Amino acid sequence: LTYLDAKHLTFQTDSTNENPVYLRNRIRHDLIPLLQTYNPQIRRSLSHLAEIVSEDEKVLNTVTKHAFHDILVPRQDAEEGQSCHISRSRFLDLPRGLQRRCIREAVTHIKGDTRRLTFLHIEKVIAFIAASPKPSAAYECAGVTVNHHHDVIAMTKVSMMVHLPRWEAQCLSVPDEIQMHSIGCRIRTWREPPVADDDSATHGGPVACDPMVAHFDEDTFGLPLTVRPWRAGDVFCPSGMGGKKKKLQDYFVDTKVPKGVRSQIPLIVAPEGILWIPGYRQDDRFRCRSTTQHTCSVQIVR
Repeated sequence: LTYLDAKHLTFQTDSTNENPVYLRNRIRHDLIPLLQTYNPQIRRSLSHLAEIVSEDEKVLNTVTKHAFHDILVPRQDAEEGQSCHISRSRFLDLPRGLQRRCIREAVTHIKGDTRRLTFLHIEKVIAFIAASPKPSAAYECAGVTVNHHHDVIAMTKVSMMVHLPRWEAQCLSVPDEIQMHSIGCRIRTWREPPVADDDSATHGGPVACDPMVAHFDEDTFGLPLTVRPWRAGDVFCPSGMGGKKKKLQDYFVDTKVPKGVRSQIPLIVAPEGILWIPGYRQDDRFRCRSTTQHTCSVQIVR
C-alpha cells in the first residue's frame, strides 16, 4: 500500500479472494484466525519462520550440491541429463539427511524435477542402496530406475535402456573360483555333504537363507559348468512349477526384472541346461533331494 500511495495508484481486489473453494482462502480466513486464538502473534511467528527456513534452505542446498558432486562417478558413456552414477560407499557414508537430499538432487539431475517422488520412494531407494548388491538388482520409482553395478549405483530414466558392459561366457569347474570383473562379482563352487531341500522354501521359490548361494545334485548334470548371460530362446524348469518349462524371457517379464539388467545376471549353466538364475530360481531338475548323494554348491560373491 505504501508503494501504491507513493505512485498514486489504486489497487484491485481479486474477486476469488473470498471464495472458500480455494485452499489459500480457507487458510487466510479460517485457519489463521483459529491459530491466533492460541498465539496472537502467529502471523509474525510464521513470517519469521519462513525467513529462517528460506535462509537455512540456501545453506543446505549448497551443502547438498557439494555432497552430490563428491559422490558422483564420472562416466563417459552416460548421456547428459539422462542418467547419473554415484559411489555406493561414499553415499552410505553421508548422514541420513544428506542421503535424502542427494537422492532428490539425482532425480532432479535426471528428470529436471521431483514430481511423483515421495518420502517413501526416497526411503526405499536408500534401503535398496544399503542392501547387499545383487548382479540383477533394480528398483524403479518416479520414472527413474536404480541399479547396483560394482560399487556404483546407476540411476537412469525409465525410458532409456541402461547401458551396462557386455561380458563373455566363462567355464567353471568344481571346485573352482573365478572373478567376473565385467559384472563385479566372484563365483565360487565347492562340494559338500548332501543337502536335501525337499522340505525347504527353495522347493517353491528362491533360496530361503541366501539368494546368492545354491546347492545342486551333481549326479544330475555334467561338467564343466558355464557362466554366461541369457540368450534368446533360453528355457528352464523353475523350482516349484512341477517340472514345467518356461522361457527365460517370460520369467524375466513375470518377475519384473528390468530389461537393462537382464544381461548382467550370471546364469550358471550345465551341458544339460540352466542350473540357476542367481537371486531368483533354480532349475527343478537339478536341485538337491533326499536321494542326493553328491552336492555341488555355487556362491555369487560381490
